[in-house]
Amino acid sequence: MLKSVLSAALLLGTVSSVFAFEAPFTGVFVTDPEFCDQVGEEGAFTIFGNDISILSLNEGLFAWEFSCDFNQIVPDGNGLEISARCMNPGEQFDDQIYLSVYDQTRIEFNSPLITGTRRPGDVGEEYRYLFSRCDQVKELKLD
Repeated sequence: MLKSVLSAALLLGTVSSVFAFEAPFTGVFVTDPEFCDQVGEEGAFTIFGNDISILSLNEGLFAWEFSCDFNQIVPDGNGLEISARCMNPGEQFDDQIYLSVYDQTRIEFNSPLITGTRRPGDVGEEYRYLFSRCDQVKELKLD
């Protein structure tokens, strides 16, 4: 009985720590925060005609003629490692994406295939790929 209780407590502790770790990464993020209101109204369609990318752990990554579906999300150091299936017109590929907290409202995006970087610090400040949280947008509309 005690073993079952301890196992359940360990499992709940692990699950809650994973969710707590994902907290800085929850919500909808964009490469240009000026588009947050538009993303709230139009959802993923905001990418059409605008030079932005949109990221959501639940929905994936969206950009003009490019997207990634997030398959597996695992805490890794001070960030999240994501196994993703990405698509360009006429091309599909698997990628490992790494997200890390940059500051209170932004996360840093790294990918060997998309940005050419694996971890934060691999590039200079001017080459960082940052996403800003849209606090007023709780979930990304896809239709």
